[in-house]
Amino acid sequence: MDAALVSTIQRYIQDFIHSFESAYDSSHAEIEGTQIFYYGPEFAASPYEVVPYHSIVFAIDRSPQEIERIARSYAFPGDGSFAIQVFHESADAGIAKLRYQPFGYEYYLPNLLQIIDLPARVDCPEMEIERAANPAQADFINASFADFKPFPQKLLGAESCSAFYANIDGKAAGWGYLVHADLEYAYVAGMFTAPAFRQRGVASALLNRMHQFAFEKGIRKVMLVPSFMAWNFYSRRGYHTISHFSTFLPSEA
Repeated sequence: MDAALVSTIQRYIQDFIHSFESAYDSSHAEIEGTQIFYYGPEFAASPYEVVPYHSIVFAIDRSPQEIERIARSYAFPGDGSFAIQVFHESADAGIAKLRYQPFGYEYYLPNLLQIIDLPARVDCPEMEIERAANPAQADFINASFADFKPFPQKLLGAESCSAFYANIDGKAAGWGYLVHADLEYAYVAGMFTAPAFRQRGVASALLNRMHQFAFEKGIRKVMLVPSFMAWNFYSRRGYHTISHFSTFLPSEA
């Protein structure tokens, strides 16, 4: 993996960690240059999240032996559960499986790190997109999202984070937030559409607004990690994959 790609992945990891620490009681540690992230008790206890591990060890250019040594020497918080996310250029996770399974890790799922160059216009319907900046707006969002994906009050005013929401007929139809802690890259930390407003272009409108916001700040690249259901959504809107990563969990044995 070349140095430029490693640097971009490291930027993503920093933005991922920052996005959670800005919105929840998440935290992280660094051991020998390896980042270890903890979701925190608030996120882990949420009935709207289904992540089966409380911590992540990010493995970019370290050997499985080094990652195993770091993981086994660290006292993971929460219930002690953790995953290893291994980054690789090829879509085929076969080599990663061969490298990590002898150390007692089972392959769990794949994912993508995608990027787009700005300016990038997303075709979308005209829609009122507002920036969330005060508690009244958070309450407005949660009138629609309290039972789906609540908007975290902590996110309001968070450094280098900007949240946006779509307003349709006096209701919050969707919300999302952008991390912009870097002069070159921004990171779409998440986008959520209320079930009653799906298939109406809400996600496209939010994404377009985030692109505009980032471009106005002088940022020229936006990164994101799509959910499984959104892989095609982002690809159709100009995002391309720069890295794959595989999640491994410690085996029962």
